[in-house]
Amino acid sequence: MRKGADCLSKWVGEAERQLRLLFEEARTCQPSIIFFDEIDGLAPVRSSKQDQIHASIVSTLLALMDGMDGRGQVIVIGATNRPDAVDPALRRPGRFDREFYFPLPTVEARERILGIMTRKWQGWEGEKGAECVKGLARMTKGYGGADLRALCTEAALNAIQRRYPQIYQSNDRLLLKPESIGVTLRDFMIAIPKLVPSSARSTSTSASPLPNHLVPLLGDALDRVKSAIDRVLPVSKKKRSALEEAEWEDRNGEEGALEREMLMQSMETMRVFRPRVVIYGPAGMGQAHIGAAALYHVEGCHVQTLDLGTLMGDSTRTPDAAVVQLFVEAKRHPPSVIYIPALSSWCTAVSETTRSTVRAMLESLSPTDPVLLLAVVD
Repeated sequence: MRKGADCLSKWVGEAERQLRLLFEEARTCQPSIIFFDEIDGLAPVRSSKQDQIHASIVSTLLALMDGMDGRGQVIVIGATNRPDAVDPALRRPGRFDREFYFPLPTVEARERILGIMTRKWQGWEGEKGAECVKGLARMTKGYGGADLRALCTEAALNAIQRRYPQIYQSNDRLLLKPESIGVTLRDFMIAIPKLVPSSARSTSTSASPLPNHLVPLLGDALDRVKSAIDRVLPVSKKKRSALEEAEWEDRNGEEGALEREMLMQSMETMRVFRPRVVIYGPAGMGQAHIGAAALYHVEGCHVQTLDLGTLMGDSTRTPDAAVVQLFVEAKRHPPSVIYIPALSSWCTAVSETTRSTVRAMLESLSPTDPVLLLAVVD
């Protein structure tokens, strides 16, 4: 395994030599696996503003992965949480042939993760514990696996402080009985406001369920928005795995099998036609809450937020380049959602060039692309 910065050096040409030695060693020890963690630090996007040293490293890596010499039984794996920062030449067949996108866990996945972490805790067995875990899973939208682990740790610390407050008041070593410590749901409720999930730090996505006190006021409007989304984007969130696809009956020997398969694929894509949903109404009528709840409804889809923070947050690229990259990522991970939280203020704040870029990218989408444009007019 290599970190993104492990191969870098202050000497010119040393990073390229380290990469060549790494691939030569992998060929010698094949079958072998080369794993690059944080590959965006090793192979960033090449541009005129980029340092030429990184351009040389990227060119060397491209030649080693897809050059004239075969790699043999050498598998190259890269990991990053910033796929848009990786050079596009690496993200094509022959280099990194397959991309695996790991989104944030859904409510069912969060329930299973919390169940695993609390299965040995006192008082969390049986139906009562399962009900508490299910409620926590609904409250932890946007939490990843590490965030859920930190939440459980913080709740356990709250339980220790509640059971043995003297350990925070004395410098002496005290004998504790771990079996007497029981984590309650209140410990979790105290821990949740203390933690900021990773998704809230790195993105501006505001997906959240409709607050209970607003359900009588906005529940009917939200149901209409949900039905509109399901109608224009009728894509199943659960896809068949490669194993399930392989278990389907093989019809290659039958007459017209190819035409039948092509017809089935075309029928699947014809269910979608330019999915567009706009949430509007008089000012102050809860459009922002409905938009956030609509995003929560499409949990599991790849979401790209198109707001001023996304366009202006990266000083190394122009707003137009940010728009293009956003649409590219949305098309790369279908079904996806492009969310504009405040359309009217956004249109007045950006330049005419940026608005033209957005219109051009929308027109470039195929009518059957499962890319939903969800906008809120406040």
